[in-house]
Amino acid sequence: MVSKLKYGNTNTFFIHGISGNLLIDTDYAGTLPAFYRAIKEHNIKISDITYVLATHYHPDHIGLISEFMELGVKLLLIDTQVEYIHFSDEIFIAIQNNTAFS
Repeated sequence: MVSKLKYGNTNTFFIHGISGNLLIDTDYAGTLPAFYRAIKEHNIKISDITYVLATHYHPDHIGLISEFMELGVKLLLIDTQVEYIHFSDEIFIAIQNNTAFS
């Protein structure tokens, strides 16, 4: 079963599996209340999420990852993504400094 969770700017998918359930992508940081409303509409609980995977490390795809990890959701990381994780730090700094996309 695949559920599309649209609660912000990013398409997020919940995939129900046999050995665990996968959340693909999150939206921006600060969208957790909207995320909770979206999963409630699909009868999904946060405890139902076993893994989270970001398709790429931009703020609109990883914004809630740290919150999910604090709740016990395991981050799946594809080996080819490793070198790009900290690249997102520069994007966040630019956003905070209001210099993104200048």
